[in-house]
Amino acid sequence: MSGGEVGVAYTTTLSASGGSSPYTWALDGGALPGGLTLGSDGGVSGVPTTPGTFNFTVKASDSANQYTTQGATIKVSPHLAATLIPACAQACYVEQGCANVCGNFGSQSGGVAPFTYQGSGNIPGGMKVSGLSLAGSFPQLAQFWQFNVTITDSLGATASLSPIFYVFKHITITKTSWLCGNSPSSCQLLIPYVGGTPNGRPTFKVIGVTGYAGRGGALIGVQLVTGGCGSTGTTSPPPPQWQTTSAGGGTLTYTLQNPNRNQYPCYYYSGRITIELVDQSPCGSPTNCTSNTAIIDISV
Repeated sequence: MSGGEVGVAYTTTLSASGGSSPYTWALDGGALPGGLTLGSDGGVSGVPTTPGTFNFTVKASDSANQYTTQGATIKVSPHLAATLIPACAQACYVEQGCANVCGNFGSQSGGVAPFTYQGSGNIPGGMKVSGLSLAGSFPQLAQFWQFNVTITDSLGATASLSPIFYVFKHITITKTSWLCGNSPSSCQLLIPYVGGTPNGRPTFKVIGVTGYAGRGGALIGVQLVTGGCGSTGTTSPPPPQWQTTSAGGGTLTYTLQNPNRNQYPCYYYSGRITIELVDQSPCGSPTNCTSNTAIIDISV
């Protein structure tokens, strides 16, 4: 027999063949779902009150008092319900440029498939409702967006959500060229950035190492000299133990300290590193948002 749903009107009619009509129907064993009744004409109707799978037996008798019995099952699903996920209880916070993976805002339970989803209101530009999620890339306009989504199941039951998304600015380094060599053995740079996860602390990442043009204009290769004054080529950034970084409040603090330069004049590093900031918010799967790049020319 067809399935039902708690709180949704249910109706179906049993049928028989052979014998001498009309037929009279009765329950012969088990129990119907709560809220449903079986009429003598074979009609099953009512509004289910309890979810579950209900097995029972019906008896059909004809006008000549001949009868037959048949087992039947009705499955009653919980009423359709939807709720915002915990991360979106007040608002879903998303970084500009995030594509698809940031769009989930709700979960649902109960109801009878298939389901349809209808969005209305202030949906972020260029995006569309896909189930209880937004598909597409979040727009470059940082603001609050609120819209409605109505879910309808195959029995006509509905549930609605009104999520709010706050799209914050993508993390961006605002000064992208730096010189690290303001003293013989160390430097400290305060590199400004805007946007990114509110109150977040992005991390520093070196994504490229090359030579650079020194003060005389000649291209200097990447060098790490650890002994005599001969040049030793390398493709690596400065040794990790020389570098400390911290970010927050719109500033990346980059400190480079050569611990050997004062004692060993020919112990030095020179090269250009290309960096980016990695934010704490996702922009894709499985990557977090990253800033534009900046270059630091190093000679310490």
